[in-house]
Amino acid sequence: MAEPITGDKTLHQIAVAFKDLANTVSDSQTAEVEVAPFSRACSLISPLFGCLGIAFKFAEMDFVAKVSLIAYSLISLR
Repeated sequence: MAEPITGDKTLHQIAVAFKDLANTVSDSQTAEVEVAPFSRACSLISPLFGCLGIAFKFAEMDFVAKVSLIAYSLISLR
């Protein structure tokens, strides 16, 4: 049997973050997701764009800008 992944593996962190979001939605009556955990989970995806090469550089910049905007909006609303 394979050993469980421990440490700071990017894919593992992404999986855990989105699994937590899925658990939140499935446990909720309204299927609402809090902005902060969603923003953190999305920010974990950006390093994957680097693996895709230069063709995805603009997609990465756009994605990072949108995630940053979500995080900034959350801060400004508080």
